[in-house]
Amino acid sequence: MRKPKLPPGSPDDTEHAFYEALQHADIDRLMQDVQAARTLEDAKAIEAITLALAKGTEAFAALRMNRGIQKALAGKNIATI
Repeated sequence: MRKPKLPPGSPDDTEHAFYEALQHADIDRLMQDVQAARTLEDAKAIEAITLALAKGTEAFAALRMNRGIQKALAGKNIATI
């Protein structure tokens, strides 16, 4: 699920929390699919399920990485890096 872009400092925290909850639910569902796939013997089915997990978590991973970078760079001057 694509997360809509909200302007930085958006006062609409409720909408933001709603989309985060949806994304979390999607990831939980994908993880359940992976757990269920552990009993499968069909390599193509297993690959499809793991690819779905990878694609379904790309936005989440990017968001976490961006937050980590923002924390690391908070209060720093770009000229000093």
